[in-house]
Amino acid sequence: MKRVEALKFEMNRLKFDCYVCGLDSNIRYLTSNSKTSFEGLTLLVLKDSKPIIYTSKLEEERIKKEVKNVEVEVLKEEEKIEDRISEKVLENKIKKMFFDSLTFNQFKIFHKKLPETKIECKPEILLRIRNGDAVVLDIGAKYMGYNSNLTRTIFVGKPSPSQLRVYRIVYKLQLEAFKKIKSNMEGWEADNLVRKKMEKESLAEYFIHGLGHGIGLDVHELPRLSKKSKDKLKKMSVVTVEPGIYLPGKFGVRIEDTTLVSEDGLKPLTRCEKTIY
Repeated sequence: MKRVEALKFEMNRLKFDCYVCGLDSNIRYLTSNSKTSFEGLTLLVLKDSKPIIYTSKLEEERIKKEVKNVEVEVLKEEEKIEDRISEKVLENKIKKMFFDSLTFNQFKIFHKKLPETKIECKPEILLRIRNGDAVVLDIGAKYMGYNSNLTRTIFVGKPSPSQLRVYRIVYKLQLEAFKKIKSNMEGWEADNLVRKKMEKESLAEYFIHGLGHGIGLDVHELPRLSKKSKDKLKKMSVVTVEPGIYLPGKFGVRIEDTTLVSEDGLKPLTRCEKTIY
């Protein structure tokens, strides 16, 4: 310990370049191009050696202080920007603390009084949502390079008997799909399980897309769960299950979750609450 203290004293006295190293901040290692000796100490310095990493204690402290100043300035600028952004953007910034990215893939408002089937818009576009509308939110999140998908349908005001019927059918069919779709099935078989039930309700023609798709590093991957797909559902693969019914000029309903394929069925990975009407 005395040798270390003596070394520390001599370095401070001679203002030698040094580098703090190791867990003990009192231990410093000199770098020099020539032999140097101190009273009571023997230093071994290789001839013609070149310093690889070195900094004086003062320089080290100056750099730390400068970095701190930069961080403070960045935060100040961010606060100025925050004053000018909308609450929605701020809300998304908070959500992104938990994900690498969070985006609205689709944002659809179905107006029962308009001739169009749906109006598609981006989150930043403001729409007047009216009583009786069906709102379909398709949201995607990314974490550590992997994607997930989630869709929920909500009604503005009290849903009509027709809306309730369709919603309950879609909700029930998704739950049945979780139980009956298993590993080693082909994509068309999985899709057919749901489509056949819709046919019994005379609604299959309004199911205008496949039941789902693989998801992972990309949002859309194999296997495809669709009418003609022969893709195998492998154990431990991840797929979406998203039954939907869309009545032209009236309303649409879709419920989607990201699931894990197993021998016993599909295990939902997204657990956002579904409204039970």
